[in-house]
Amino acid sequence: MKLIDVLMNEVVANATLAGTNRLNELKRRGPAYTVHDELNDNKCVGTLLDVCGAANLSLKGTSKLVRLIKKNIPFNSLHNEWSSSGRQWVMYKGCNGYKMIIITSLHRQEMSVNYEECNAAVKTLNDNGYDGIEVNSWID
Repeated sequence: MKLIDVLMNEVVANATLAGTNRLNELKRRGPAYTVHDELNDNKCVGTLLDVCGAANLSLKGTSKLVRLIKKNIPFNSLHNEWSSSGRQWVMYKGCNGYKMIIITSLHRQEMSVNYEECNAAVKTLNDNGYDGIEVNSWID
């Protein structure tokens, strides 16, 4: 198994654990928001544990991780990306450097879950000597 596969398996595992822990906290706390249908007398139609949002990693093009991925993972020109065989992570060139999406088994839309996953990914990468990585997050 290649170094990149071992590293990214650890990244995804730690991200999944962090996301799961955050999701369990949110579930224990209970719904934070109610969703109302403005077109139907403002009727409550559901609840949310957290605001909907997403997060990804931002990598400098000259970073050690980008160089490792480019050297060991073939570029998929059809999708304009580099990715693991199981699509646990995807890296693509953005306007200001590279972006990486960590795809865990949770597939959640809660912003804080996605943010915690990315923070755990950055910590794991930093602990393994890969720096120049930042978390980007936004509310959908």
